[in-house]
Amino acid sequence: MIYNGSRPSLVGLFLLAAISATTLLSGCSKEEIETKAELIRPVRYLVAEPDSNVRLYHYPGITRSKVESKQSFRVPGLITTVAVEVGDRIEKNGLLAQLEQEDYQLRLKSAKAALEQAQANAENARLTEERMKGLYDRGSISVSSLDDVRSKKASVDAGVRAAKSQLDLAQRQLEYTELRSPADCLVAQLSIEVNENVAAGQPIAVLNCGNEVEIITAVPSALIQKLTKNVEAQLRFSALGEQVFTATVNEVGIAATEFGTMYPVTLVLQTEAPQIQSGMSAQVSFQIAENRDRAVFSVPLSAVSEDSNGRFIYVAVPEKDRKGYANVKRADVTVGRLSATDIEVIDGINSGDHVITAGANRIHPGQTVKLKSVSGK
Repeated sequence: MIYNGSRPSLVGLFLLAAISATTLLSGCSKEEIETKAELIRPVRYLVAEPDSNVRLYHYPGITRSKVESKQSFRVPGLITTVAVEVGDRIEKNGLLAQLEQEDYQLRLKSAKAALEQAQANAENARLTEERMKGLYDRGSISVSSLDDVRSKKASVDAGVRAAKSQLDLAQRQLEYTELRSPADCLVAQLSIEVNENVAAGQPIAVLNCGNEVEIITAVPSALIQKLTKNVEAQLRFSALGEQVFTATVNEVGIAATEFGTMYPVTLVLQTEAPQIQSGMSAQVSFQIAENRDRAVFSVPLSAVSEDSNGRFIYVAVPEKDRKGYANVKRADVTVGRLSATDIEVIDGINSGDHVITAGANRIHPGQTVKLKSVSGK
């Protein structure tokens, strides 16, 4: 270095800077300089192919016994016995519950006494008629007197019939204090306790009878018109792992449920499946063919971006002279339905387009990228 007295000269400083820059440049390879000049990012992509016109719809469902019976007492009273618990199996005519019987037994006794009194009156009327008939035959009484006796006997006979009906009613009401199963069933619900007063007709138990089960689900109004009887569906039960069952539509509701926009649909299994029990939750899947006037493409959610100009995707246009490299092009799109992982594109994609699915947030139109690998839908 050149000194002028104690300070370095300006010429010396410039010379030192030039030597340092030359040294740094000589330490960089030609490849590193080119890499810094052009950063080519790798991207994942998929080759766009139109979706099938068969759409898969999934809805939650629940199983129930095909024969479901709601049980209630036909007379009011106080519960004295509950003979079953939820989950119990009960045979035909098995006791479910019983009401206090004392009042009904007293009514039965009163009805028996009333019948005995009526029968005694009827016997007395019969004897009176026979006696008056004899007097009439001998000319001792008039025909009007005989008719009066016969009229009274007819009234007494009607009283006997009424008393018999009251006795039958009292007997039945006593029998109604015992609630019994109509068939071999499983107790699905129970809503009473001992010492509880119940009204006639108040539901106290739900029984699932028989071994057949059906599946209940609900679908929106857009799909209800496409479902008819015998349409097939696939069932999966969380309690049964990955096993798949086939069912067919048996009933299609014409009125919406309490949710307002969902319609009930009932399905039945095509084959017996003893492992499927009433009350199991299920996923019900329908495959419905749709008529489309244009191709629809499903792409991963990560492939679609949005800015002030709307939704768009990046398409990689392969270079002709460099295999594995492509230029980025923006394509504005119109999207359709959304699923957990995919989104439909109904306009803006052509069959065979290389749709960039990963790395789109680090690229821009006109950029050169390297096609790393093909990603699945």
